Amino acid sequence: MAFEEHEGASDKRLLNKVIQVTGSVREVVQDDEGNVRVTLDTGNDFFGVVCELQSSSPWTKEDFKAGQEVTFKGLCTGMSMDVVLVRCIRIS
Repeated sequence: MAFEEHEGASDKRLLNKVIQVTGSVREVVQDDEGNVRVTLDTGNDFFGVVCELQSSSPWTKEDFKAGQEVTFKGLCTGMSMDVVLVRCIRIS
């Protein structure tokens, strides 16, 4: 993963850009406001890729299962423990 190896260069290249990611679901959480965040596995126990779904998304927490492969497109806001994508839409 680019951020893990070269965070500074990755920030310049990906920060505030819409990117598409594919990965295996590690964890799914839903906050008190109903926002769903899907964390994709990176092969590193210390961080993942967090995809925060758009508030208007039809997908719920129950639509995702650990180990399921999914693709999201979203706005990269950089790395804060995990790489974070916001306003994500599910592609597949």
